[in-house]
Amino acid sequence: MDRYYEYTDRLNTPIEAFTHITYDYNFPILPHWHYFMEIIYMIEGTAIMNCDDNTFVTEPGDMMLFLPYQVHSIYGVSNKTLKYYVLKFDMGKLSAGVG
Repeated sequence: MDRYYEYTDRLNTPIEAFTHITYDYNFPILPHWHYFMEIIYMIEGTAIMNCDDNTFVTEPGDMMLFLPYQVHSIYGVSNKTLKYYVLKFDMGKLSAGVG
């Protein structure tokens, strides 16, 4: 499983949000895992999203949740551009606010 680990310094805050639009140089998203949780909300296009041993077809309005340590990947079903929102949560930096 370590061969799929995605090293990233991108989460310097507890939450990160961005829009991903697929281009040849940044897609497909090959199998990987990381220490943070990731939520994807499809805006345009149809994608195949794999998580561990499960495969899902996602279309606009669909949402996927990838928990920490889950090996996941994203592929298009055609050569059309995909657009989706991404939310990443560093669970170790989020606080319950109790105190």
